[in-house]
Amino acid sequence: MRPRTAEKKKAVLLKFLKDTGVESTWDLDRGKIEGWLEGIEEGGASPDTIHTYARDLHTFAAYLVAEKLAVSDLANFGIPERGAIGRKNWVKLEEVNRIISARQTPI
Repeated sequence: MRPRTAEKKKAVLLKFLKDTGVESTWDLDRGKIEGWLEGIEEGGASPDTIHTYARDLHTFAAYLVAEKLAVSDLANFGIPERGAIGRKNWVKLEEVNRIISARQTPI
């Protein structure tokens, strides 16, 4: 795993722990995970964000169960689907080319 990816996953896990007040792996249960994901959704997070958070939590929960550090059904929660449209935080190539060609000074 690349360092930047690991940092993003760490941030998701730390946000979950902070928001839920979980201090031990034995405090974890499916209800806390599902409730947290519902809260994120109610807060206006995109379907892609919720999917990513759920996937990261599922991977971590499966690891904890495999290592016998958490209850066996911890990873048995659903991972929501990604958004039908997907993210729109990108610029079309034509727009980029138009902006570059309109620039007065050379790059």
